[in-house]
Amino acid sequence: MFKGPNGFPRDGTKVFRHAWAPIQGGRGECFFAGVPPGDYAVTVFHDENDNGKFDMNWMGMPLEGYGFSNNVKPRFKAPSFDECEFHYDGTGVKEISIEMIYR
Repeated sequence: MFKGPNGFPRDGTKVFRHAWAPIQGGRGECFFAGVPPGDYAVTVFHDENDNGKFDMNWMGMPLEGYGFSNNVKPRFKAPSFDECEFHYDGTGVKEISIEMIYR
């Protein structure tokens, strides 16, 4: 989860919150507690080979499943923070669903 465009979507050192979720029945669920109100964007990947990183080929194309908030489907480059951005008002539960992209 990113709190701004800095580093989005690939720089893990700029992530506001990380979460890991097991995949069960084709689904994974992540929960973030104590998130202040604000604008956020989420990027996810399926670490299919369980090596702890998002694998890409020599051209930078994904070799594992991935997805973005707002279900943005990138064409020739990674989407911007603005394309994936959603607002959380700081109250209750904000549920977002992300469809994975597999190539």
